Amino acid sequence: MTIESLKKWKRDNPEKRKKSGRVYFQKYKEKVYARRKRWRDSHKEEYLKKDREYKLKKSPEVKEREADRERMRRLVLRYAVLSYYSKGDKPVCARCPTSDIRVLAIDHIYNDGAKERRMLGKGNKRGSPSMVIYKWIIENNFPPRYQILCHNCNFLKRLENE
Repeated sequence: MTIESLKKWKRDNPEKRKKSGRVYFQKYKEKVYARRKRWRDSHKEEYLKKDREYKLKKSPEVKEREADRERMRRLVLRYAVLSYYSKGDKPVCARCPTSDIRVLAIDHIYNDGAKERRMLGKGNKRGSPSMVIYKWIIENNFPPRYQILCHNCNFLKRLENE
């Protein structure tokens, strides 16, 4: 098969070409990811430049849609963790009947939160410190060291422990 005939086949069969690409990707996903990572690592400046250009080209609607998707993803993570430790369908404080998700937070039962934050890191531009801990909790199958408290009860607990 010559290069010209291959180009002609690609031009004449876009659906078959697309399907063969998807099949290849599914079959060799790990290899593809490794190859992409090697390329990004060896062409760091070029990759970062293209990434910046791509982000600048995005329309405000696309940026807003992505922001909405990220907010929803974070809310789902948070809700999953809060619900699990509330032992019910709806997140609720362990000390009082407060169920307003805006004021509920993860509490370290053994008061070792600072030590844990040092271990997990402070987050990065892609995730706040609270998201880091939510992800860690889910990845580690919800360890029993946490409870859900509202900010008022959390503050009172701190005063009681002083």
